[in-house]
Amino acid sequence: MGDEQQGQAPDLADEAPARKWGDPLDLLDEERKTALAEAVWEWMPAQATPEQSGPFAWQRLDGLEVFWLAACVVAGRGGDTAAIAQRLAGDTFTDRYSIDLSGLHLEGAILNRAHLAGSNLYMAHLEGADLYGAHLAGAYLVGAHLEGTTLSEAHLEGADLGGAHLEGANLRGARLEGGRLGAHLAGAVLAGAHLEGANLRGARLEAKTFTLDDPEFQRIRAWAAVISTVPPPADFRGVFFDPATEFSDTTWTDPVSDHATGPWLADVRWGGANLTVIEWEGIARLQDERGADAPRFRGEAPKPPERETRVIGYQAAGRAYRLLFVALRAQFSWLLGTFAGYGDYIGRLFMTYAAVIVTFALAMFAVAGRFPSLDTIGDVLILSVTSFHGRGVQPPGLHLSDGLAALSGVEAVFGLLIEGLFIAAFTRRVTGG
Repeated sequence: MGDEQQGQAPDLADEAPARKWGDPLDLLDEERKTALAEAVWEWMPAQATPEQSGPFAWQRLDGLEVFWLAACVVAGRGGDTAAIAQRLAGDTFTDRYSIDLSGLHLEGAILNRAHLAGSNLYMAHLEGADLYGAHLAGAYLVGAHLEGTTLSEAHLEGADLGGAHLEGANLRGARLEGGRLGAHLAGAVLAGAHLEGANLRGARLEAKTFTLDDPEFQRIRAWAAVISTVPPPADFRGVFFDPATEFSDTTWTDPVSDHATGPWLADVRWGGANLTVIEWEGIARLQDERGADAPRFRGEAPKPPERETRVIGYQAAGRAYRLLFVALRAQFSWLLGTFAGYGDYIGRLFMTYAAVIVTFALAMFAVAGRFPSLDTIGDVLILSVTSFHGRGVQPPGLHLSDGLAALSGVEAVFGLLIEGLFIAAFTRRVTGG
């Protein structure tokens, strides 16, 4: 379902106030409740066909109807739906988010602009659903199946998508500020999305390799027809980040894969995000560069891209590398400015050098547990200086315990950083650039 189709869908908000997740259930008439409940109770996943992927495929649902369906799934036929609904709308984490919704099948449903803020859709099946412009702020979508789902322009501020399956999903322009996006994102398009303050810890951005008979591939391909046996990395072109965006433990590429490329990064607004936690050495090149030379399919056979297409692709790749370089240089430049005044105050580095040596010498003295003497002080100073420069020579009068060895290793890391800053500052001062 393309964005164009979604833009033409009738908007019921002009006709009546939108019904939301958590609204009183008596806003739904009994006939509608019965029809929805029977449909979800009678549905079996084995019934799915390309034309009818779920019990509500191609049917429009609003937030309250999804709320009622969730209560029906958990309560079961003859269960206390009112009590379950009260738990789903509860104020505590246990009440709202401890309920498994894996039996909620909304594949292919039309939920564009639905009001689902604060909803619990834990493990729910929303493959191929249309959630264009949906209101999902604060929603709990952990482990949800959203393969091939349209979430463009959706409001997902503060939503939790940890472990969600978003392979091949469309999140163009989505608002994910402050959300948790530790999801599976191979083949997902997040172009222009807002990820300021988002937590991408545990996110999988890398390309995946499938065989044609892989059940996982067949399942994803059913919802994201554009997915090939090697879905590309996530598309982050034009995404907005900021200093609060968290990249720790994010997987950017599979270094042992033949397709060890990073995601699409052209025109990204890095916004001061911390890029030092990313293991860039494992990324052979960005997908922007690889995509510029990738063959295009015309009919049955792949053809090399036209010259103009390649030029545009390589220009975009150049912008991606340039913006990334500038962002990384700015973060290193901050260290250089702080500790060496951009080369104008190299004395600051010598003061930092002395402070590190003395600090680690005092720590080593405390760990050694030796009686203060000139010989002991000399031993820890020698060990501190040699550790700083990566040598870690053991003085004759000092036993190198596990604690001292650990301190020596940590100091060597500080030493490597400060030596690099000294070289950069000295070069900048000599060359004037």
